[in-house]
Amino acid sequence: MIELCLTNLGKYNEGELIFTRLVLPATTEEIYAAYDEIGVADGTMYEESFISDYETDINGLSISEYASLDDLNELAEELENFDEYELEAFGAMLECGLATDEALQKVQEGDYTFYDGCHSMADVAEYYCEESGILNSVPEELRYYFDFEAYGRDMEINGHFVETDSGYIEIHN
Repeated sequence: MIELCLTNLGKYNEGELIFTRLVLPATTEEIYAAYDEIGVADGTMYEESFISDYETDINGLSISEYASLDDLNELAEELENFDEYELEAFGAMLECGLATDEALQKVQEGDYTFYDGCHSMADVAEYYCEESGILNSVPEELRYYFDFEAYGRDMEINGHFVETDSGYIEIHN
Protein backbone atom coordinates (compact mmCIF):
# COMPACT_ATOMS: atom_id res chain seq x y z
CA MET A 1 0.00 0.00 0.00
CA ILE A 2 2.86 2.38 0.87
CA GLU A 3 6.43 1.66 -0.20
CA LEU A 4 9.25 4.05 0.70
CA CYS A 5 12.86 4.53 -0.30
CA LEU A 6 14.53 5.32 3.01
CA THR A 7 17.81 7.12 2.32
CA ASN A 8 20.87 8.00 4.41
CA LEU A 9 20.93 11.84 4.48
CA GLY A 10 24.61 12.20 5.43
CA LYS A 11 25.80 9.91 2.64
CA TYR A 12 23.46 11.69 0.20
CA ASN A 13 25.04 15.04 1.11
CA GLU A 14 28.45 13.46 0.47
CA GLY A 15 27.32 12.44 -3.02
CA GLU A 16 26.55 8.79 -2.30
CA LEU A 17 23.05 7.33 -2.60
CA ILE A 18 22.49 4.68 0.07
CA PHE A 19 18.84 3.62 0.36
CA THR A 20 16.57 0.68 1.02
CA ARG A 21 12.96 -0.03 0.21
CA LEU A 22 10.54 -0.33 3.11
CA VAL A 23 6.94 -1.49 2.75
CA LEU A 24 4.52 -0.08 5.30
CA PRO A 25 3.05 -1.09 7.61
CA ALA A 26 6.24 -2.57 9.00
CA THR A 27 7.21 -4.06 12.32
CA THR A 28 9.65 -2.29 14.63
CA GLU A 29 12.25 -4.92 13.73
CA GLU A 30 11.77 -4.27 10.00
CA ILE A 31 12.17 -0.52 10.52
CA TYR A 32 15.38 -0.97 12.57
CA ALA A 33 16.70 -3.37 9.95
CA ALA A 34 16.05 -0.75 7.25
CA TYR A 35 17.96 1.87 9.25
CA ASP A 36 20.82 -0.59 9.77
CA GLU A 37 20.89 -1.39 6.05
CA ILE A 38 21.44 2.26 5.13
CA GLY A 39 23.90 2.86 7.99
CA VAL A 40 21.74 5.18 10.06
CA ALA A 41 21.79 4.51 13.79
CA ASP A 42 22.30 6.25 17.10
CA GLY A 43 25.94 6.66 17.98
CA THR A 44 27.14 6.45 14.38
CA MET A 45 28.34 9.20 12.12
CA TYR A 46 25.05 9.08 10.21
CA GLU A 47 21.92 9.57 12.27
CA GLU A 48 19.47 11.14 9.79
CA SER A 49 17.44 9.74 6.95
CA PHE A 50 14.89 11.01 4.48
CA ILE A 51 12.36 9.57 2.06
CA SER A 52 13.86 9.90 -1.40
CA ASP A 53 10.93 8.26 -3.22
CA TYR A 54 7.67 6.49 -2.54
CA GLU A 55 4.91 4.54 -4.24
CA THR A 56 1.33 4.16 -3.11
CA ASP A 57 -1.94 3.04 -4.59
CA ILE A 58 -3.86 5.62 -2.52
CA ASN A 59 -4.98 8.45 -4.81
CA GLY A 60 -4.09 11.85 -3.44
CA LEU A 61 -1.65 10.60 -0.79
CA SER A 62 1.43 12.79 -0.80
CA ILE A 63 4.45 12.00 1.37
CA SER A 64 7.13 14.60 2.11
CA GLU A 65 10.83 13.81 2.27
CA TYR A 66 10.97 14.32 6.02
CA ALA A 67 7.63 12.79 7.00
CA SER A 68 7.67 10.91 10.29
CA LEU A 69 8.20 7.21 9.65
CA ASP A 70 6.23 6.40 12.82
CA ASP A 71 3.26 8.48 11.63
CA LEU A 72 3.38 6.92 8.17
CA ASN A 73 3.53 3.44 9.63
CA GLU A 74 0.55 4.22 11.86
CA LEU A 75 -1.37 5.54 8.84
CA ALA A 76 -0.52 2.41 6.85
CA GLU A 77 -1.79 0.23 9.71
CA GLU A 78 -5.08 2.16 9.75
CA LEU A 79 -5.46 1.95 5.97
CA GLU A 80 -4.78 -1.79 6.04
CA ASN A 81 -8.06 -2.21 7.94
CA PHE A 82 -10.11 -0.24 5.39
CA ASP A 83 -12.23 -1.96 2.75
CA GLU A 84 -12.01 -0.89 -0.91
CA TYR A 85 -14.80 1.70 -0.58
CA GLU A 86 -13.20 3.27 2.48
CA LEU A 87 -9.86 3.45 0.67
CA GLU A 88 -11.55 5.08 -2.30
CA ALA A 89 -13.33 7.57 -0.03
CA PHE A 90 -10.06 8.35 1.76
CA GLY A 91 -8.25 8.98 -1.53
CA ALA A 92 -11.10 11.13 -2.86
CA MET A 93 -11.01 13.25 0.27
CA LEU A 94 -7.26 13.75 -0.08
CA GLU A 95 -7.63 14.67 -3.75
CA CYS A 96 -10.15 17.38 -2.94
CA GLY A 97 -7.81 18.99 -0.41
CA LEU A 98 -8.59 17.51 2.98
CA ALA A 99 -5.62 16.95 5.26
CA THR A 100 -4.63 13.33 5.85
CA ASP A 101 -5.75 13.36 9.50
CA GLU A 102 -9.10 14.94 8.65
CA ALA A 103 -9.76 12.49 5.80
CA LEU A 104 -8.81 9.56 8.03
CA GLN A 105 -11.17 10.75 10.77
CA LYS A 106 -14.07 11.27 8.34
CA VAL A 107 -13.69 7.76 6.95
CA GLN A 108 -13.37 6.20 10.39
CA GLU A 109 -16.51 8.03 11.55
CA GLY A 110 -18.40 7.25 8.34
CA ASP A 111 -18.85 10.96 7.69
CA TYR A 112 -19.50 10.45 3.97
CA THR A 113 -21.97 8.78 1.64
CA PHE A 114 -20.83 6.53 -1.19
CA TYR A 115 -23.02 6.44 -4.30
CA ASP A 116 -21.75 3.25 -5.92
CA GLY A 117 -22.28 2.92 -9.66
CA CYS A 118 -23.34 6.54 -10.14
CA HIS A 119 -21.46 8.21 -12.97
CA SER A 120 -23.24 11.58 -13.05
CA MET A 121 -24.94 13.83 -10.56
CA ALA A 122 -28.27 12.90 -12.19
CA ASP A 123 -27.50 9.28 -11.23
CA VAL A 124 -26.70 10.44 -7.69
CA ALA A 125 -29.97 12.38 -7.50
CA GLU A 126 -31.97 9.38 -8.72
CA TYR A 127 -30.22 7.04 -6.29
CA TYR A 128 -30.81 9.48 -3.41
CA CYS A 129 -34.51 9.88 -4.28
CA GLU A 130 -35.00 6.12 -4.44
CA GLU A 131 -33.14 5.42 -1.19
CA SER A 132 -34.69 8.26 0.79
CA GLY A 133 -38.20 7.75 -0.55
CA ILE A 134 -38.46 11.46 -1.25
CA LEU A 135 -40.75 10.81 -4.24
CA ASN A 136 -42.94 8.17 -2.57
CA SER A 137 -45.78 10.64 -2.11
CA VAL A 138 -45.72 11.53 -5.82
CA PRO A 139 -48.01 9.35 -7.97
CA GLU A 140 -46.13 6.79 -10.07
CA GLU A 141 -47.23 8.31 -13.40
CA LEU A 142 -45.81 11.72 -12.40
CA ARG A 143 -42.41 10.50 -11.18
CA TYR A 144 -41.17 10.20 -14.77
CA TYR A 145 -41.36 13.99 -15.07
CA PHE A 146 -39.01 14.62 -12.17
CA ASP A 147 -35.80 16.32 -13.38
CA PHE A 148 -32.97 14.30 -11.79
CA GLU A 149 -30.36 16.29 -13.71
CA ALA A 150 -31.50 19.59 -12.20
CA TYR A 151 -31.84 18.05 -8.74
CA GLY A 152 -28.36 16.55 -9.06
CA ARG A 153 -26.97 19.94 -10.06
CA ASP A 154 -28.54 21.49 -6.95
CA MET A 155 -27.15 18.68 -4.78
CA GLU A 156 -23.68 19.35 -6.18
CA ILE A 157 -23.96 23.10 -5.56
CA ASN A 158 -25.17 22.60 -1.98
CA GLY A 159 -22.95 19.65 -1.06
CA HIS A 160 -19.41 18.38 -1.43
CA PHE A 161 -19.24 15.59 -4.02
CA VAL A 162 -16.18 13.89 -5.49
CA GLU A 163 -16.28 11.63 -8.53
CA THR A 164 -14.31 8.37 -8.27
CA ASP A 165 -13.85 5.36 -10.52
CA SER A 166 -16.66 3.50 -8.74
CA GLY A 167 -19.15 6.33 -8.29
CA TYR A 168 -19.55 9.53 -6.30
CA ILE A 169 -18.67 10.28 -2.70
CA GLU A 170 -20.45 12.96 -0.73
CA ILE A 171 -18.30 14.36 2.06
CA HIS A 172 -20.41 15.55 4.96
CA ASN A 173 -19.48 18.72 6.82
